[in-house]
Amino acid sequence: MNRLAYYCALPLLVLACSGQGVEPTPAPTPATVPLGFDGTTTNGETALRNLDDAIASLARAYEASPSETFLAQRIAALLNRASYAGNYDDFAVALDESADYLERYPGSPEAHVTRSRVLSAVHLFREALAELDEAERLGWPASVLERSRITLELAVGTDAALLEPRARALVADQPEFANYNTLATVLANLGRFEEADAMYREAFTDFRDVSPFPVAFSFFARGVMWGEMANRPDLAKPLYEEAVRRLPSYSVGNVHLAELESEVDEGDEAVARLARLAEAVGDPEPAGLLSELTTDPARAAELSGIAAARYDVLLSRHPEAFYDHGSEFFAGAGNDPDRALQLALDNVALRPIPRAFIVAIEAATAAGDEEQVCTLATDAERFVSVHPVLAELVESLDRRCR
Repeated sequence: MNRLAYYCALPLLVLACSGQGVEPTPAPTPATVPLGFDGTTTNGETALRNLDDAIASLARAYEASPSETFLAQRIAALLNRASYAGNYDDFAVALDESADYLERYPGSPEAHVTRSRVLSAVHLFREALAELDEAERLGWPASVLERSRITLELAVGTDAALLEPRARALVADQPEFANYNTLATVLANLGRFEEADAMYREAFTDFRDVSPFPVAFSFFARGVMWGEMANRPDLAKPLYEEAVRRLPSYSVGNVHLAELESEVDEGDEAVARLARLAEAVGDPEPAGLLSELTTDPARAAELSGIAAARYDVLLSRHPEAFYDHGSEFFAGAGNDPDRALQLALDNVALRPIPRAFIVAIEAATAAGDEEQVCTLATDAERFVSVHPVLAELVESLDRRCR
C-alpha cells in the first residue's frame, strides 16, 4: 500500500466502545501518562500545503496518463485532507472519484478497498464492509484487509472482546504502527485504558516517518480515549496539545482542546484557537463551539448561523457522517432540539455505541423528552462497565428514571 493510502486509514480507527456489562468501572488513576514520542516531524502547515499540492498534481498526472495508482493515491490524499484539515467538501469528491475508479477498473480489488475507505469515512460502515468482501473475492489477501475489518466492526458495535484476539494476531503477524493503533483502540473499547495507552506508545517503537499526520492522530486518539471515555480530561489535555503542536490546523484536535480549555478557565485561549478556524475550514464545529463561548450576542448569532448553514449542507450530502456532531450543535447553539434528537436517534440506529447513547441522551434532555431519556439510559446500561463517562451519565439519571 502506498504511504498516503496507509496513513489515510488511520483516522478511521473508531473509539467506539462496544463492551458488555452493568457495573461501572471507576475512572483509571494514573497521575500522568507520558507522551511516548519525541521524534521530529515535518512542520504541520508545510505538510498540509504539500498535501494540497499532491492532490492537485495527482489530478494532473491522472489526466495526462490515466492509471489506477494515480487515482488511488489522489483519493487517499483527499481523505487525509478531510480528516486532518476539516475540508469536508473532499468527501463528495472522494465519493465521486471512488465510484469512477470502480467503473474504470471493475476487476480491481484495490478499487474496492479504496471505495471501502471512502464509505467508512462517511460512516457507511456496512457498505464499506461489503466492499472489503468484494476485494477479497477478487483476490486481495484477507490478512491485508483484517485491520480495516476490525475497525469497521467496532464502528457498528461488535463486542470488542470478540475482536481482541484478532487484533493481537494482527500485531503478532505485522508489528507495525497502524496495527498497534488498532489493538490500542480495541483495548480502549474494553475499558482497559492504561493497557491501550501503552499500546499507542508501543506503536512508535520503530516509527521512522517524519509525517505529522499519523503522529497527530495518535495523540488525538489517546486524548479522546482519556477525556471522553475514561473521564480523565486532565490526561487528555496535554495529548490534544501535542496533537495540535504537531499539526496546528488540525480541526478536530483544536475543537477538543478548546472544549477542555473552556472548562478550566482558559476561555481566552479557547476563543483564540477557534477564531483561527471558524471561517477558514469546511468543518462547522469551530464556529459552533465559538458561538457558545463568545460574549458578543451579535457575533454569537453570526457564528451559529455559519455553523447551521454548513451543517445543513453536510447533512444533506453525508447524513450518517454528521449525525452525532450535528445533533450536538442543534441541541445547543443551533437551538433546534427536536432536530437534534432525531439526528441522535438515527445515529444510535446506525451505530449503537456509547458515544451515540451519550449524544442521544443529551439531545433527548434538550428536547425535554423524559421518556426517551430513560429509554436510552436503560439501553445504554450494558456499556457502563467499560465507559466511565457514560457510566456517570447513566448513574445521574437513575433517580429520574426509576
